[in-house]
Amino acid sequence: PTPGPNLAATVPAPIGYLQLRAAPFARVTIDGSDHGTISDLRTMELGPGRHVVRFLHADYQPLQRIVTIRPGETIRVLVDLKLDGISK
Repeated sequence: PTPGPNLAATVPAPIGYLQLRAAPFARVTIDGSDHGTISDLRTMELGPGRHVVRFLHADYQPLQRIVTIRPGETIRVLVDLKLDGISK
């Protein structure tokens, strides 16, 4: 008999979503990888699990958030450096 289709190859990898916004703006790294400067709300796909999100701005100490992404879920991290950050 001929083997059936490989169903594992057609199932998409599980992903979740991370929505980020930084005011006034910040360079963002996720798990050490640079994701550019963010000010307006940005949505990105991430694999499930724990991720370290860092917000970097010249006038503030780095601000770090730990998020846990689950498949199909959206996590929102909104940062206002004037309220949440520590000035340099």
